Amino acid sequence: MRYAHIPARFQRFARHLSAAMALCSLILSGCGMPNAPWKKPIAPAGPVSPDVTVCLEGTAPEQLRATLKPAGRWIVMIPGISSGDVAASCRLLQHLVNEEPASRGIFYDWGGGDPMRKVASPIATERAGGDVLALCSALPGPDGQRPIIDILAHSAGTIIANKAANRLAREGGTLRFRHVLFLGTPHDANVDLTALKAASDAIVNVHSNNDKINRTISDNMGRLNQLPGGPYRNVRMDTSLSGRIIRHYTFLTDTPENWHQYGTFLADGTWPEAGAIPSAPCSDVGRLHGAALSLQTQPPTEKSQTAGIHLALSCLESDNVQVKTYGAILAAILKDQTLLDPLKRELEKMECPPYLQNEILQAMGNMATPEMVRYLQRQRKTSPESAEVLRDVLRRLKQERIRPPR
Repeated sequence: MRYAHIPARFQRFARHLSAAMALCSLILSGCGMPNAPWKKPIAPAGPVSPDVTVCLEGTAPEQLRATLKPAGRWIVMIPGISSGDVAASCRLLQHLVNEEPASRGIFYDWGGGDPMRKVASPIATERAGGDVLALCSALPGPDGQRPIIDILAHSAGTIIANKAANRLAREGGTLRFRHVLFLGTPHDANVDLTALKAASDAIVNVHSNNDKINRTISDNMGRLNQLPGGPYRNVRMDTSLSGRIIRHYTFLTDTPENWHQYGTFLADGTWPEAGAIPSAPCSDVGRLHGAALSLQTQPPTEKSQTAGIHLALSCLESDNVQVKTYGAILAAILKDQTLLDPLKRELEKMECPPYLQNEILQAMGNMATPEMVRYLQRQRKTSPESAEVLRDVLRRLKQERIRPPR
């Protein structure tokens, strides 16, 4: 019996308490009513960029078909309990859409301001899983055909994606999710992913040991046991290529590194691997990413260091900001002082975007000199958009007992 472990004199109270909690859950969740007065969408519905649309929970399939332009492939982004910076998430989604022609994206605002979303209640996530199925079934493809559907899910959004697949299996539908990308999932390591694997061609679960939000809940989170390798695999990513700490909310950072690795998987079903260091100059982002992975994961040699420095210098001189960012990433890995002046020149340019600025500051911090500590301390006062990167860098330098000159 459900209450057999409770002393007999308290069982009646336990039943009443359980019933009261269930009733509160129904009331707080609006009893399934998407227009409950206390619900406020995280973002307004409608287009937010040329190829990305915000869709609210409970949107009728007929309305979707009438308002969305057909596309051969859709990326459906399912956020967690807190979507964070929705504008930044939608910018990231737009960049991922750009990785494959004829693609569009949907940012699914499940639950709006529903209080039950704040605790990822089973009621809210089960309902959202059904909504995801309805949404995906309604997405228009070219000439009336069913489009390709890829899923990007973060945090509690991964629970919803799995529940959508479970519901699909129960109902016997024919819908498929081509590639599924999990970021910072709160799933237990032993979660059943049978239905999701059956409905998809590939799943990658990206997790970080620096994800303290999930690790606070349980140490049995991060790696998922039913993803043994191959097309269904776990990818541990504690830091970015340059060494920036990956936390729960930074999985969705809008950076060229994420554009490439997430975009490559969602488009091709493959995760980027280390590759040879190309001759400079090189503007192929895939080859630059492979070179950075190689320099990060393999023991350095004089030949690889020299080739890497030449490649980093040529990238920093490029007019392509994405290529320039990989120049800063390479500099962060190589930690060579000859790259310091080119990095400073880029940082001082007015058109330096925040993601490039953060990679440059990380590279400077990795060079770990007393003079650099003083420089970064000054930057912290004038660059509020890079506060987190500078905090982490300066904290590490302090731990390493590298202090500014007196």
